[in-house]
Amino acid sequence: MNGNSSKRIAVIDIAKGIGILLVIAGHILPRESAAFLFIYSFHMPLFFILIGIVTDISGQTGFKAFLAADKKLMVSYVFWSLAFFVFDAVVRCLLQGYIGLSGLFWDVWQTMVLFGINVLWFLPTAALAKMTAGWIYRIGKSPLCRLAVGSALFICVSMVSTPIGKLNWAGMRQLVYYPLIAVMRAVSMSVYILLGMTVSGKVKGYLQKAGVVKTACCTAVSIILLLLLFRCAGEIDIHIMRMGNWYAAVLCAVLGTAAVLGISILADKSGGPGRFLQFLGNHSLFIMATHNYFEIREGIVEQLLFKLGLLPAAVISLEFLCMVGIEWILCVCCAPVTDKIIRKMAAKI
Repeated sequence: MNGNSSKRIAVIDIAKGIGILLVIAGHILPRESAAFLFIYSFHMPLFFILIGIVTDISGQTGFKAFLAADKKLMVSYVFWSLAFFVFDAVVRCLLQGYIGLSGLFWDVWQTMVLFGINVLWFLPTAALAKMTAGWIYRIGKSPLCRLAVGSALFICVSMVSTPIGKLNWAGMRQLVYYPLIAVMRAVSMSVYILLGMTVSGKVKGYLQKAGVVKTACCTAVSIILLLLLFRCAGEIDIHIMRMGNWYAAVLCAVLGTAAVLGISILADKSGGPGRFLQFLGNHSLFIMATHNYFEIREGIVEQLLFKLGLLPAAVISLEFLCMVGIEWILCVCCAPVTDKIIRKMAAKI
């Protein structure tokens, strides 16, 4: 949801817009549904690959350079973490009694060790994964060598994530669990950013001369293959490092990204729909932070729809449309304010 490019690329922003719509849908759909498994097979790797595509690796030679490049990203992490903590302290602790002081303690600990409260896991993971990908990128000039190193790390982390997740991490054991998962996420997602870096030149070149017919055919093939293979990936949830079957997961991530980029190219040529998706993509970080935590969906929209006595499928569809509409309004009214605050905070560092 964050890229490092001085000049925005419309198709990439549209792809981020599609991606954030998939994030909203993924949080609404039942976890056991085929649609949920389909979305989770590629939607978060999509963002990391897009970050790699727009990342300029030249001139970034060390830890400080990467911190400077992702300063706004990390300031956003601090800003939204504070917002989440205040919401938990005032609403969930004082007003609802839903959590106690222990819950607030774990909010602080998750933030400090870069695990992230709820959806905020993405922000530090993106920054750390990009730094890791940058180090791997400098190992050698051969793209195959870089990808081999990244893939080896990805496979190792994927293989150990399942048994680690099955251990009992209750109570104070979470002091170890949260930083451990944070590190594993950053290492595993670096391979997707590295993949985006590797194909960046070819993707940008194709975007400049993409034909409608060829793009439509390639997109259709990618979607068909993804529909045939997504169940092979198993259950994937990067937030808690459920990595499924790593070999199928990587393939689904590539196919899903190709499909979304193809749809984005076609949407860019369509005018209105493309501009709307581009608007959502430009504000994807704001939408990510607001759509699933402040009880807009579960506390207001979902409850109102259930009272109408609609069928579950209708509730899910209307809930999605309502959330997209609400987020569009929030982006228009509130996103400029939060972005201004974050930019001022970043400028002072």
